[in-house]
Amino acid sequence: MRLLTKFRREPFLLYEPLVGSRVKNARLYEVALTHKSVRVKSADGSEVDNERLEFLGDAIIEAVVSDELYSRYPGKKEGFLTSVRSRIVKRDTLNEVARELNFDELVKRNVDSNTNSVDILGNALEALVGAVYLDLGYDAARFFIKTRILDKIDIDDVVMHDENYKSKMVEWAQKHRVEIRYDDREDLRDNRKVFYVTLFVNEKKASEAWGFSKKEAQQHAAGDFLRWASKHQQKVRQFL
Repeated sequence: MRLLTKFRREPFLLYEPLVGSRVKNARLYEVALTHKSVRVKSADGSEVDNERLEFLGDAIIEAVVSDELYSRYPGKKEGFLTSVRSRIVKRDTLNEVARELNFDELVKRNVDSNTNSVDILGNALEALVGAVYLDLGYDAARFFIKTRILDKIDIDDVVMHDENYKSKMVEWAQKHRVEIRYDDREDLRDNRKVFYVTLFVNEKKASEAWGFSKKEAQQHAAGDFLRWASKHQQKVRQFL
């Protein structure tokens, strides 16, 4: 079994530049960067990976981003804040930030198994946030999120391009006098429940997408179709 890892280095020299401060418990960070394909031994002899820390880090990221948006946009309502937050913490965004932080070289995983999903990097980033929280507390985790994640995202640009694609899809359907519907199913992806959605236009399959909620998946499916339709106006006729 071949591993992708740099853990042969002195651990504190590896983790402290990544975290941006002194760390106390290097073991937490090792676990955070350990995929389930190469679980490590805990103090009691049991095998552990980063999934529990990922669960914790996901919640902390949402809390910090919510706090940031609440302060930044005092006049905005819940729907706006929720929509922008979902775009900031979505899997694609966290995967990209993790790649910029060289997580592809840092995450320990078995490359001989099917572990090439880019989601592994975003999951590990969430797990690292969980490790920072447990090791150094909420303020340190908040500092890490703001300097390592939010500073890499143009929030104003996210707001400017925020779209309610489901509503736009309804408007498009009304304009062209067609019927639309969404079929959805639940599944697991990296041990997390996800929703796969198929958009039908006049009972013809138009697009497919997935998300961590049914609403998110439907938004992606609608957005994918609308972007396609704007570029392929001749081909759209097959749905009319």
